[in-house]
Amino acid sequence: PLHCMFHRHNRELDLVHWAIDRDVKNGIKEANSLFRTPSTATRLLRTVFFSSQGQELLKHILLPTIRKIWKVSVKIELNAVRLPPPDPNDPNEVEDTIKHSLKLILGFADNVLNMVFKSVKGVPVTIRKFLLYARNTVIGVTHENGEADEDTATQLVVASLFFLRFICPAFVTPHAY
Repeated sequence: PLHCMFHRHNRELDLVHWAIDRDVKNGIKEANSLFRTPSTATRLLRTVFFSSQGQELLKHILLPTIRKIWKVSVKIELNAVRLPPPDPNDPNEVEDTIKHSLKLILGFADNVLNMVFKSVKGVPVTIRKFLLYARNTVIGVTHENGEADEDTATQLVVASLFFLRFICPAFVTPHAY
């Protein structure tokens, strides 16, 4: 409701800025945990990121890899306990299965990262502004405290907001998006 009101009056970014400022001010004590817990900014981010524009970006980035995963005919498992009992005649079966699963998972992760890098120009303007403001706010606060540089702040925002709050949830539960 709050987001809708700000959106209707074309003041969405004001709300975003307020929420980010609040989170950074309250959470900068531990920069690595910034934007990682539920907060006004992270809830607002979900609303902005998962708008129709964000949905299209997610489909573009994730759908090709998710389709590849669905087509895999073997079980992908890294936990040996969850695998069926090994064949007594093949002592390396469990290890081989885990190695094969790891290779598949790394390939899927590589596909997703490549799609993210190829899609940077397709990120909707609202999402870009959200991330840029978060990055600049983190840079400002961390420079004052002497805790982080520009690269660290950028990595923090990209990891915490773009991947943790946008890409990962959609990848883990694609049916929900």
